[in-house]
Order: sequence, then structure tokens, then C-alpha cells
Amino acid sequence: MDETTGWSITGERGSLQQAIILPLGLGLAIFLFSSVPFLFAKGHALHDIFLGEPIIIASIATTLGMLFFFTLRGVRSRLIGGRSPKMFFFLMFGGYYLIGLFLFFGYSLDNHQLAVDLDAHGMMAQARLVRTFVEECGKNGCSTGIEYEFTPRGSNHLARGTANEGDPNRYPNPEYSYAVSTGTVPILYDPENPSRSMVYWNGNIHRQASWRSVMFSVTLLSGFLLIPMIGMGIPLWLIMGALTKYYATAQATGSTPS
Repeated sequence: MDETTGWSITGERGSLQQAIILPLGLGLAIFLFSSVPFLFAKGHALHDIFLGEPIIIASIATTLGMLFFFTLRGVRSRLIGGRSPKMFFFLMFGGYYLIGLFLFFGYSLDNHQLAVDLDAHGMMAQARLVRTFVEECGKNGCSTGIEYEFTPRGSNHLARGTANEGDPNRYPNPEYSYAVSTGTVPILYDPENPSRSMVYWNGNIHRQASWRSVMFSVTLLSGFLLIPMIGMGIPLWLIMGALTKYYATAQATGSTPS
């Protein structure tokens, strides 16, 4: 590096340091920004931030940012080597999409298995409503979560659970209204592991135990997965086109591309 060049925390353009530091900075900024509504929300608890939506959104943004820069580094290295980056581009994005689908399917399968187990041998209980809290926020409002606790049969220790009840201010939710008005939450829990529990309302667990529910969730999530992939892919494709022209011009004029 030239001695007159100032040191930068993000490193040189196209460097591995830049591909790591910039997405981490973006993720930290998003985490801090998305944490603000939780700090002032009714029923807020500190672990809602570190175990809830803010850390999830920040992690997704950081991951997408790293994928963006790592793909861009691969494109640049192929152009410098005189190779076409298009095949690399499509292979990388195909791999990202398949990995995302695999993770979504694993998440849906885990929820499905919990519903199957509870539907088969879960024990009913009337849990106590501990609190309601803001769980997810968007431009149309925030969804509400509930936290409940109960004492499993034959135990002296409390077990806890949470559930997302959507946005009861926009969409009437009898399940949420019942919990708030009575202070109780009907649940099914696993007698062998009481930490595994679900709200039990109008046969919802039986429906979630069906494979139809799993396939619906996977199909829905696979569609949602296309949104960030397209949002990341279009800018990369445009940048790749601009870089291709830049390196072709540099090669034609005999100059050394940076």
C-alpha cells in the first residue's frame, strides 16, 4: 500500500476487510434503529431485543450484505482474469436461494414436528398471561406477542412460552382477546419437556400438524425469499455490467484496471 494512503477501517476497495466490515456496520445500524420501538413499547423486556425481531433483521441484513460483497469480489476477480462472470453470478445466486429454502424448510419442519408431538400426547393447561409485548413492526403497524407461564403437572417449577398474536388492533383476534380479558392462555405442552408448548385454540395445533400446513408455509416463505434475492441481484447485475465494460475498455486501451 502507498505510504501516503490513509488507513481506513473498511479497507481497500474490493478487499476482504471491506466485504466483512461494511455489512457488519450496516447490521449494527439496523439493529440499533429497529430496537428503538421496543425500548418504548408497553410490556417491553430487554431480551425482546436480543432474542426477537431486531437481532433477526440485523442478522439477515448483515448476511445479505456479506453475500453481496463476496459475490462482487468474485465477479471482479473473474473479470481481472479475463473470464466471464455470468456463470459464477448465476451459480452463486442459485446456491444462496437453495440454502435459504433449506433453512426455511428446516424451520417449518421443526414447528410441524412440535405440532405433531403436542397433537399426539400434549397435555392441556391454563397458563397465566404474564405480559403482552411488541414483537414485529412494519409500516402498517406492529404485531403483538404474549408471554405465559404455567406449572407442569407433577412439577413445582414454572415453565414459560411465547406466541405471536398478529396485530389485534387491525385484525380481531378472539384468542388474544380471551387471553387479555381472562388473564389465562389455553395451551398444550409436552409433558417430557414443558418448554415445548403452543397456544391451543380451536384445533389450531391439529391443523399445523398436517403436511399441508408445512407445504403452505414453505411455498409462502420461498416466495418471500425471492424479494431480498431480487433486491440484491438487480444492483449486482447492473454493477457487473458496468464492470465488464470498464475492464473491456481498459484491456482495449492497454491500461491497468484497479
